Amino acid sequence: MENVKQNTGGVNREYGKATAQRFTFVGLHLALVLFCAWLVFAGGFAYLGSLFGEQWQFADMTRAEILFGCAALYWLRHAITVLYLLQRAIDWSEVFGLLCFMTFFSKSVFWFLAVAPLETVSFHLAV
Repeated sequence: MENVKQNTGGVNREYGKATAQRFTFVGLHLALVLFCAWLVFAGGFAYLGSLFGEQWQFADMTRAEILFGCAALYWLRHAITVLYLLQRAIDWSEVFGLLCFMTFFSKSVFWFLAVAPLETVSFHLAV
């Protein structure tokens, strides 16, 4: 990152277009959402299980559908923010760093809320 002040938290605060970074960011995030759609609606999850010789299915299909709706809504919010509202430049390191985080976070949340049985998701306080 060029000309970044020390107190900016590692984010380029300069104004700029960075059109390629913006469309890459939104496009790869859309690819993650489409991957989730494939898992939920096109039998992708069962197919992945068959690659490992297992029979995988969602613990609750309604939860998986709701979670996909949340992922799609999050992508829409992200696209509006990055393409319309955000005025500062976006560096490539920010694009790929946040995409790695989104991939890890969304797949972890997806696993615990849509795939794992409800008993696994429940939290109990030990007294």
